[in-house]
Amino acid sequence: NSTLTINDGTVLCNNGNGMTGNSTGGALYVCALRDYTPTVIMNGGVIEGNYTTTSAGGVYLTGAAATFIMNGGEIRGCVTYEDGNGTVYVSAGAEFQMRGCARITECLARSGSGGGVYVAENGTFTMSGSSAITNCKGSRGGAVYNAGTFTMRDNSHIADCIYISSIAGGGGVHN
Repeated sequence: NSTLTINDGTVLCNNGNGMTGNSTGGALYVCALRDYTPTVIMNGGVIEGNYTTTSAGGVYLTGAAATFIMNGGEIRGCVTYEDGNGTVYVSAGAEFQMRGCARITECLARSGSGGGVYVAENGTFTMSGSSAITNCKGSRGGAVYNAGTFTMRDNSHIADCIYISSIAGGGGVHN
């Protein structure tokens, strides 16, 4: 088991994970294997201006028990090019929690789904507190593309997000 904690003042900025071929996780790649259960806890700080070609311009979560808990801070201006999905990609068995005043804003899945968050089948995403996804764009689901489990509660919200495809919809959520 391992834990990475990101606190106020921390900046992960302008990182790229390749502009050709398969690449995932522009800023962070969190991978659970067998008995290895990684957790990222973000209490503050900024993940900004990161990019990738296939999935997760910001954070890629893969494998059962990969967990990202975003208690605060902001992910902004991240881009997934080509057919990539989500600024935060939540694969099967992985979990992403946005809590408190956590923010995802101004992110883009250029020709993929879920400009803010992509939740794959059997992935889990929960928004609570006053967390928000704003001003994001994606082909299906400007803010969230959900094929797994997505829960919004408390004062969490999605605002000013749009879909950018003529064949699909869901400016806020595509479910």
